[in-house]
Amino acid sequence: MQHKSVPDGSLSTSTAAPALRVDSLVKRFGGLVVADDITFELQPGETKCLIGPNGAGKSTFVNLVTGFAAPDAGTVHLDGEDITSLGTSKRRQLGIARTFQTARVLEEASLFANVLLALRFRTRPSTLMRRSKSSTEERDRVDWALSQVGLHARADTVSGSLPHGQKRLLEIAMALADTPKVLLLDEPAAGMSSRETEEVAEVIRSVRGGIATLVIDHDMTFIRQLDTAVAVLHRGALVRQGRIDDLQSDPFVQEIYLGVPDHD
Repeated sequence: MQHKSVPDGSLSTSTAAPALRVDSLVKRFGGLVVADDITFELQPGETKCLIGPNGAGKSTFVNLVTGFAAPDAGTVHLDGEDITSLGTSKRRQLGIARTFQTARVLEEASLFANVLLALRFRTRPSTLMRRSKSSTEERDRVDWALSQVGLHARADTVSGSLPHGQKRLLEIAMALADTPKVLLLDEPAAGMSSRETEEVAEVIRSVRGGIATLVIDHDMTFIRQLDTAVAVLHRGALVRQGRIDDLQSDPFVQEIYLGVPDHD
């Protein structure tokens, strides 16, 4: 799979600040603590995985970072700027992009149109309801994003005709189009075959342009293919960070995540 260079206008990564930093993040729903004093960093261009059992608080963490939920305490910084009080739209404009557990694409539109609309939603929302032609810069960005996921040759294909795995790749292209500073991928390999999972892993490994990427998933084979640092969430708290081999042999991780009881 070949990948074009990021188009002109891509984000600079010269800053010394982390691309993403959360400090002492807390979120409660009644008496249930779903984010328990989480501190976490993601450097420009870095990829990490976030894992944990069902109910660990992974989706809540993503919602707190992207503005879909507000913390009860703590802060969220993007590229050194405090964005804790900002809503989802402003965070998108500043450089946070995400995908969801279920692919969200316009089935009757082409791949090109899906990516273009996603780009405009973040950069030119006033043009969404108008039949305006795409600019050269927009076309370059759409072409680049589709090339990143190996779908450039299918740009004119109707999205609804794609198999599940390629729809997930299209959604990643939609998130990449504006070369965000931080990309959060929520279970990008869910429901995929082994071959499709390998394709998604290759795409994530090859993302260019200094984009910091956080992958939230539970497929250990997929996570191993990414070959990157892993953070473990349990009952809303960040309990471990390290390489997948070390974590899989950790008795505590085996107990809480892999279902292996700790007999020590």
